[in-house]
Amino acid sequence: MTSKKYIYEIPDNENHPAKKVIKWIKNNSKVLEIGCASGIQSKILKENLGCRVTGLEIDPSAAADAKPYCEDVIIGSIEEIDLSLALKNENFDAILFVDVLEHLIDPLATLKKILPFLNENGVVIASIPNISHSAICWELAHGRFDYQKYGLLDNTHIRFFTKKNIIKL
Repeated sequence: MTSKKYIYEIPDNENHPAKKVIKWIKNNSKVLEIGCASGIQSKILKENLGCRVTGLEIDPSAAADAKPYCEDVIIGSIEEIDLSLALKNENFDAILFVDVLEHLIDPLATLKKILPFLNENGVVIASIPNISHSAICWELAHGRFDYQKYGLLDNTHIRFFTKKNIIKL
């Protein structure tokens, strides 16, 4: 059963967060994608860049959809899973958090937790919604802060970040 929330097309728009993240990944990289969802980005990494992707996904249905694009898919919460058991001695060239950190109770602890699995010259790449985005400011100015199914006010976000908070994190 497919988790429909995670099925989408990455727009052909260079400003889309997924497009920006992909630009940071080198060909043939070994990638750990935290929150791989249904594998939309994993597919691009594998098919277009020749990457070897390990996905970690909390939603078992979405994880099943991601399996064809990942060498391995680990099902569980990044905050709860024992990474040394799940990843053994694996190291990665890139660890991705694409629209994930805002869903976590303790994003800083999670970032610290994954660092031992990063290659010496590896990168951690995150995209994080900015709560001070003009669309949110406009809504607030009109007395609205309505959660939605997707986007900046996704109803599953438990943390909100401004650019200053993101940099501090």
